[in-house]
Amino acid sequence: MTTTLIAPTCARPRPLHSPAQRAVLTIHGMPRHLRLRVEELMAVHLSPPAAPVDDPLDTEDIWDTVWFTRWHNDSVAQTVGCREVLVAPAHELAAFRARLTELAETFRFQVSV
Repeated sequence: MTTTLIAPTCARPRPLHSPAQRAVLTIHGMPRHLRLRVEELMAVHLSPPAAPVDDPLDTEDIWDTVWFTRWHNDSVAQTVGCREVLVAPAHELAAFRARLTELAETFRFQVSV
């Protein structure tokens, strides 16, 4: 059976009203092979980015919405890092932070959300 990464997001029950919050995801010294694991955690725990069409006066623009993670090489060999602004409801950010922290403790890299 094949399951797309978006499937868990669609299957998750959504609260009636959950205001979005901003958080900064920062990763340093993560082994390269874990990039897909982090992307999977994002797909499972965070709502997909939506184009800001609700408020025509919103300062955000569809061109400012990040649709992918920008990874960069760290100074330590075979490691990568990233710094991204995430926008999601607080409960989703908390679940993502918890799982990502577990991954960071297991593989000994630095992370903050």
